[in-house]
Amino acid sequence: MKMQFAIELVGKKLLLDSEKLSALFALVDGCATMDQRFVGGKQGSCGYNNDYIPIIGTFNANEELRPNVYTDEQIEAIRFIQSQQEK
Repeated sequence: MKMQFAIELVGKKLLLDSEKLSALFALVDGCATMDQRFVGGKQGSCGYNNDYIPIIGTFNANEELRPNVYTDEQIEAIRFIQSQQEK
């Protein structure tokens, strides 16, 4: 039974096979990230009311990416339902 994995990136759910999912994890794991941390009291340098400071972190793919698993049969069922609604 073949599986596909749905993972959300930039607001879209991508369907990936296991090879592409592994490649994605390998590509993004360990990348530097830019974020903001709340410090409050107008003591920061950015964000609402200067309440935040910029920070650099490290992306952990195993913690951040949560793929959903679908069988090929489930994907085909979704496509079938979609085709019936488009008629």
